[in-house]
Amino acid sequence: MLRFFVALPCLFSVVLALTAAPVPKHLFPKNGPPCFPVKLGTKWVYECHTQGTVEEMTEIITNVEDKEGFKIVTVGRFAKDDSPSPWETWAVSDQKLIRLEFFGEKHRVPLCHLKLPVETGLSWTHEDDKLRFSFTTVSVERVKVPAGEFEAVRMQIQVNGSATSHLWYAPAIGKIKEEVAGFEYVLKSFSLGQDQNQK
Repeated sequence: MLRFFVALPCLFSVVLALTAAPVPKHLFPKNGPPCFPVKLGTKWVYECHTQGTVEEMTEIITNVEDKEGFKIVTVGRFAKDDSPSPWETWAVSDQKLIRLEFFGEKHRVPLCHLKLPVETGLSWTHEDDKLRFSFTTVSVERVKVPAGEFEAVRMQIQVNGSATSHLWYAPAIGKIKEEVAGFEYVLKSFSLGQDQNQK
């Protein structure tokens, strides 16, 4: 049952009518760290809070490839028994963070979760034959989670005009917090992997 609910972020988002404004230049600087880690073995541990219960979820970068100016980053999810399952595949560049696969299945239309440089109020949409995804950059916020305190970009996502989710991305770390459908995911720990040529 939990496997179904952890997949819910794929179905949610909201668009806000905000006045576009630049964010601090030190957040996602042009020649700074990427918006998402691209090192093999990078590990996130999240706490999933729902209905008074807490469960840990571990995600690890299992593969990194270069393709057409992007780093293609594959992430696996590990449950308590350490059995891996396909989770997400991302295309990462200094301009965009695009999700290509979710729960081991390719999106019919790749979903751009973040555009750089970040501008609050910026919105965009992706559509396929069944779903319309709307993304909005809401704000830059100081966010406290069990792993620490981070300056992060808050995104809101909407699917077919309803079903809202909120995600917070921090430079060089990726997602540190998510709120969706009564669930809250917060980053408990993070460790950066190594370059493939250092293995």
